[in-house]
Amino acid sequence: MSAYIPTAVCLITLVAIFIASLIKKDYKTFLTWSVIMTGMVYFPLIMGFHFSDGTYLIAGTRNPATFYIYTFIVPPSYGISVEKKKDLVMPILNLVLLEIVIINRLDLNYGLIYMVIYAYVLLVTSFFSMTIQKYYNQILLENTRITKMAMRDELTRLYNRHHLQDYEDTEQEWIPIMLDIDKFKLVNDEYGHDEGDRVLQQLAAIMLRYANDNFIPFRYGGEEFLFLSKMSEESTDKHIIDFFEAVRRELHTSDRKPKTVSIGIGRKGVLNEGSIKRADINLYICKNNGRNCISKNNEVFYS
Repeated sequence: MSAYIPTAVCLITLVAIFIASLIKKDYKTFLTWSVIMTGMVYFPLIMGFHFSDGTYLIAGTRNPATFYIYTFIVPPSYGISVEKKKDLVMPILNLVLLEIVIINRLDLNYGLIYMVIYAYVLLVTSFFSMTIQKYYNQILLENTRITKMAMRDELTRLYNRHHLQDYEDTEQEWIPIMLDIDKFKLVNDEYGHDEGDRVLQQLAAIMLRYANDNFIPFRYGGEEFLFLSKMSEESTDKHIIDFFEAVRRELHTSDRKPKTVSIGIGRKGVLNEGSIKRADINLYICKNNGRNCISKNNEVFYS
């Protein structure tokens, strides 16, 4: 019975891992170790089975090395086969090896009965585990897809305000830059919403051309857009002027009537509602000064 002591210790450890994986919602670890636990309970029971005459089901059970092999090596191979997606290769190999041992120990009838029971448990356990793994992977992919969709504006494919929250109140300093399309309502009124959507997409495409890791574009809402810049103020000013001139050259309705934007630049600092509000104030200074310009520090500095 001393051989069962390390098994009990190991099982207690596995139970702790099992519970921790559930708490942390690490379902891949959960699946792997649940299969290993199943095997480590199953094999000691089989190893310990003996007949009425006192002989054991599997020869060599009294040898601790044999017990450890079938307790600590065979069950983990189940978990590895599930985790590494090798399907039933390792479990079937175990089945063949065990059958060689059992058939050498028992007559053919006992061997066949055990083989059927073992194969049934093997197939059910493996199929169940791999089925859960399959659906778990599908859920992960779907969650990733939904998360990406939730961060992107459906029309323009720019980041949206939900994703903006990831940048707020962090140690990183940003320069918020608000912009919107001048007299955009007239586009919808005169050409219809489809044309308005096309103009929004056209502006978003220009924004993406000027975007990089240090200059990140967002659709803030409606015809309002936002850049976050972590470049220096001088580099930011130059970059936004280049962008502004590109919009002047390229943004237009389908009948080639040009459209312009107004831009308000905020102060560099921690991003929060207040810093975005300051950029928005500069945007409205542009609006009050004829539009089609860039405002900074409460005054127009480029038009």
